[in-house]
Amino acid sequence: MPYKYQDQWYVKMRAYERYQRSRHHSENTIINRKYTLTSIWENLGEPENPLNVSLEDYLLLETTLEKVNHKPNTIVNEFKILRLFLKFCKYSDAEEVITKYIPEPKEDRVFLEEEEITEARQIANKINTRCELFYSLAVDNSLRRGDIINITLDQAKEMIKTGRTRITQKGRRKRLLVIHKRTIPLIEEYLRERKKALAKKGLIGDPYLFVNFRTGRHLGVQVVYKDIVKMSRTQNMYYRPHDLRATYVRRQARAGTPSHVVMMNTGHKSWGVTFGHYYGQDEREMRNAQDNI
Repeated sequence: MPYKYQDQWYVKMRAYERYQRSRHHSENTIINRKYTLTSIWENLGEPENPLNVSLEDYLLLETTLEKVNHKPNTIVNEFKILRLFLKFCKYSDAEEVITKYIPEPKEDRVFLEEEEITEARQIANKINTRCELFYSLAVDNSLRRGDIINITLDQAKEMIKTGRTRITQKGRRKRLLVIHKRTIPLIEEYLRERKKALAKKGLIGDPYLFVNFRTGRHLGVQVVYKDIVKMSRTQNMYYRPHDLRATYVRRQARAGTPSHVVMMNTGHKSWGVTFGHYYGQDEREMRNAQDNI
């Protein structure tokens, strides 16, 4: 093994990986952070130990990343990952490792207006119940595609019975999901179709809401993506499941829902994340505000 991989930077990175697994972080998250920290290590000049790098050098990283054409959102994410790593390493100034940039909505983020939301419902209804349920879980309940596909049978039944359940979302964080009343009949209809299709094949099926009706196996997240994009193409648009989550945030904000309630319904820890990543620049509301004075 090359000498550099015995350096304290890599020793601590491997310890950090073990720590993340102990906290039940997803493998994708762990791998992405590993690649990011390796890139940061290279851009810092391959230091032997993260604890021996000065705060000034960490802050100069921002300029280095700008020179290699990293976009603001990428820089924000890299600094966040670096800060978490340094906190794990007990770097005394970890909280001071910050960037001047703030997270911004993705440039290609798509927000649906009410008439487009209604049109999409009609399209989803014509495709099939599963697609209609995917759509409602995203646009009416702010669920990510991973949240959607990992709903269990027990959770689905609890939603029908009580209108709520607890789900495990991105980052293995648990949160309360209060389901929209529009979604409940769709869950009931899909469960009937699921039961009938599996019985016809003589299958029990995996203990998840969404399964392949031919095999009974749990569906993957790409199925949600493909169904939603298929809908969008029918509207001569291109939006993804996460765009529907962003649309949910904007609709709630426009409806005057208190920010802390929007946060709870999206499962975020701070309004900065909800507003910075999902609300975007609402030109319509900006124009309405200008017209009111």
